[in-house]
Amino acid sequence: MEHSYVVDQHLNKKRGKNTTDDDSRSSIKKQIFCSTCKMEFASQEDLQKHMETKRHKYAGHLSQNSSQKDDASQPLSDILVECKDQGVKMSADNRQFSVKVELGVKKTVTLKVTNQSSQLTFKLLSWGDLASERDYFQYIQPSQMCLSPGDEGTLQLKVCVSQVPGLAENRPSVLRGDHILARILDKDGQIGTEEYQGFVHDVEQTRLVLGFHKNLLNIFQNDLEFHVQFVLNRMPLLLQHRAIETAEEEEQDMESLLFPSYDVVGVWGTFHDPAQPLSFYSVNPAPNKEQDCAIRHIVAGTSRPAPYIVFGPPGTGKTYTIVEAIKQVVKCFPHARILACAPSNSAADNIAERLYEHLDKDVLLRMNAASRNRRTIPQKLLDICNEDKSGHTIFPGKETLQKKRVIVCTLITAGRLASACFPPEHFTHVFIDEVSQATEPESLVPVINILSMTNRDKGGQLVLAGDPKQLGPVLHSPLARQFNLDESLMERLMRTLEPYKRFSKPKDGQYYDVRVLTKLVKNYRSHPEILIVPNKLFYDGELEPFADKSSREQLCGWDGLPNKKAPVVFHAVIGEDMQEAGSPSFFNPQEVSVVISYITKLVGMKISPQQKIEARDIGIISPYKKQVQKIRSQLTKLNIDDIMVGSVEEFQGREKKIIIISSVRSQPKFMQTDLKFRLGFLTNPKRFNVALTRAKALLVVIGNPTILSCDHNWRTFITYCNEMGYVREPQLMTAMNEEYMENQPGSQSAPSATQSL
Repeated sequence: MEHSYVVDQHLNKKRGKNTTDDDSRSSIKKQIFCSTCKMEFASQEDLQKHMETKRHKYAGHLSQNSSQKDDASQPLSDILVECKDQGVKMSADNRQFSVKVELGVKKTVTLKVTNQSSQLTFKLLSWGDLASERDYFQYIQPSQMCLSPGDEGTLQLKVCVSQVPGLAENRPSVLRGDHILARILDKDGQIGTEEYQGFVHDVEQTRLVLGFHKNLLNIFQNDLEFHVQFVLNRMPLLLQHRAIETAEEEEQDMESLLFPSYDVVGVWGTFHDPAQPLSFYSVNPAPNKEQDCAIRHIVAGTSRPAPYIVFGPPGTGKTYTIVEAIKQVVKCFPHARILACAPSNSAADNIAERLYEHLDKDVLLRMNAASRNRRTIPQKLLDICNEDKSGHTIFPGKETLQKKRVIVCTLITAGRLASACFPPEHFTHVFIDEVSQATEPESLVPVINILSMTNRDKGGQLVLAGDPKQLGPVLHSPLARQFNLDESLMERLMRTLEPYKRFSKPKDGQYYDVRVLTKLVKNYRSHPEILIVPNKLFYDGELEPFADKSSREQLCGWDGLPNKKAPVVFHAVIGEDMQEAGSPSFFNPQEVSVVISYITKLVGMKISPQQKIEARDIGIISPYKKQVQKIRSQLTKLNIDDIMVGSVEEFQGREKKIIIISSVRSQPKFMQTDLKFRLGFLTNPKRFNVALTRAKALLVVIGNPTILSCDHNWRTFITYCNEMGYVREPQLMTAMNEEYMENQPGSQSAPSATQSL
């Protein structure tokens, strides 16, 4: 049987003499893959041994080069045929990286998640997410720029990142190791035919350092202009494909992990009695009742082989719980080997920093990808990172990795471990924090080929922590969203499978089966009045305010509050949402002015004899990038640089003493577009929930009450604010008349505050 190997974007397929040679790759490491099963190998010899033992049917070469014909189009066609057989008419155009969906009789189509249909859905949606490549080229557009010689055979890109569309806003960000294509421009600005491939060696604040083949360096002249284009890194998609396909091959073993029923919950037995008390590392504060319950059941392994879920609403100490559980597993089981993952580097760093408080560097490893900029790594973690003495990222040998008790990395970086061919029962536990922010295929990367599902006596424990009521994964493909790829593994388990569903009535005082799931309910972040609406709408009214009273009430009594008893403001504004030429994004100058007026009043204000409001205490949220830019521009004029301004997505997982929300929308004529495409805050409950739950001591919402009230959740919030006296400019609330609202498509009238909350 024939095999081929795939080289990732760091070593893309050669195009004649203009390819990047070994000298220009610096420390970027060659990666070799079997195209049939997508497994990575350290050398050609390892691949050859794999070929001799695994006689897979040849699946073709999966090219990383977007300009090459994508040999994976045939599997996509097969999948579309299968979908068509299920009643969905589809046509595909791979060349444009888009999939069009034509619906038959029904207006909406939802595939029921079963073992069989999920395999089909994962394949289709993973391919559908090739829209990310389309979006990459939409934002990182070809640009004209000058290159200048750098050190050791590199070229330094002398251009402010703001001049490259998309780079300034990190959509998407350019990383070390990314592939770049360059062509020389002649004096008339015409693009030459000769194409040179290079790689990003380093990313700095105002420039990129690139590596090119010596053929380009030999003809290089200062101030030559180039046509430069960045290429999407498809390695994360390849790793997800591998995880999905391997899960299919091992369907019988994976069923109890991915589709557990009550028949499999706890059948492997427990390591010890979950009622047995533990001696916790964290004592100030010690775990509360729910955190204690989750930790004891994780350590005891009561759910095995089914996953254990820690459902952590905002501010309830979800990561604190996960970290303490990891420490307890390390202490209680000398044989335990743990992989702790998160979707982002910042979330993984958070785990590693907390673990490093009690675990030493002989036990703990924070494994970074080669593409990570070293300047983004917290200083305190450098001692436990995979670096050589020169500070270059290296991939440790298998023997070194096997000595570590706990390895912390991102979901995608864990794909390197899946390729390392560890003994089948090496990793006993896999923890995934913030799992709700990852697609299900992403969540499978650190599980498949890593966590043994046959190790009944010593491990096989998967722990998922997150909040399905907050923002999920970011997708580029409308088709992917239609087929629920934006639903995380955790959310699917809780929505579709009986062991994880909420009881209609409490059993032994619990609404969930604590053998498989614990819901944390004590909120240590926010003032009770900030919590009351999201608590009722999303968390069954079960959240309990436990934030320090002196901290949460720091701004009660402030002159800017309509009701001095509660730090909540809805500031009604009938502004105008506008667009600038060439930009699809909206801004609202009236709301910008109101935001700045709050900032000037708050920054520097004394809240106690020894304490005043600092700029870094404030966060400003807006769903439109142009509004974010306008607000930042005004802050710059005021010489205020430490206020975080961004989208809801940027604030997920963060908290601020003060949160100011600018909703922007003010014109009914744009409402239907927002409702249809789920833009801004309208019809997006998760975005609404995250926005309102970031604040600790003061929440200010600025917006048009009529437009926002077209959404049920916003109308509930505004109605509550109106009844409780939290509204500024209350005369503008007269626009919220019932007759107008009832005639708006997609709107629902909200009951009074006393009825609903």
